[in-house]
Amino acid sequence: MDDEQLNFRNELLRAMSPQERDLIVPHMKPITLDVPLILEMENTPVGDIYILESGLASIVARFPGGRDIEVGIVGREGMTGAAVMLGGDQSANRTFMQVSGHGFKLPASILSSAMHPSFPRPWKKAAPCVTCFSHMSRRGLRKRRRRCWPMVMPNSRSGSRGGC
Repeated sequence: MDDEQLNFRNELLRAMSPQERDLIVPHMKPITLDVPLILEMENTPVGDIYILESGLASIVARFPGGRDIEVGIVGREGMTGAAVMLGGDQSANRTFMQVSGHGFKLPASILSSAMHPSFPRPWKKAAPCVTCFSHMSRRGLRKRRRRCWPMVMPNSRSGSRGGC
């Protein structure tokens, strides 16, 4: 591991080889992520990906009548932009900062380019989580959430390894 890699707290960035990081790091801009900063809005194109070094973001599905349900969280082991990872451009959910922190802002177009034509190793680690989010529709959410929740909950906060 080189010195630059050791300076990242985000687990996806730490897992990348220098060649993989070289595809995105030059485009990443440091950003302070204050509560209640909105990172993604539902049914809106994803312009930027947020890679958290600290803090916590909530991913919330909005139901008819305005009821919100948290369907996931993002911390230093992940990033926003599930729709972009799946080849789309719009988020189905709203993502906002729940615990202030800092991280990096990356144009979604850069992530799309870095993932194509191959699917780099660090993104494979996140793929099961992203796929799970894609199956969390408003219909049957509760049943799917129970089945997926152990996979999408970040285990690093409890000191264990695994999960997303």
